[in-house]
Amino acid sequence: MGGDISAHGKLQEGVFLSVSVNHDRTYEKTRDIMEALQELYGGEIQYYEYWVSKGFIPHSQASLENIDENKVLEIIEEEF
Repeated sequence: MGGDISAHGKLQEGVFLSVSVNHDRTYEKTRDIMEALQELYGGEIQYYEYWVSKGFIPHSQASLENIDENKVLEIIEEEF
């Protein structure tokens, strides 16, 4: 499967987590990941159109928005 989770910040709209899962056309695994992240960190889930483009791996896209910046920093600190 494969994919990634990354944290981003918008100056006016706060911090959000971006999630993509390779070859998850049904969004089954993406929904599981997003629901688990929402339980841990709150926020609002947004789903985006399935990405298919020549030269790239097709993948689902979602984000967890309006989460507390401190919670994102906890995630990053656990990894490093």
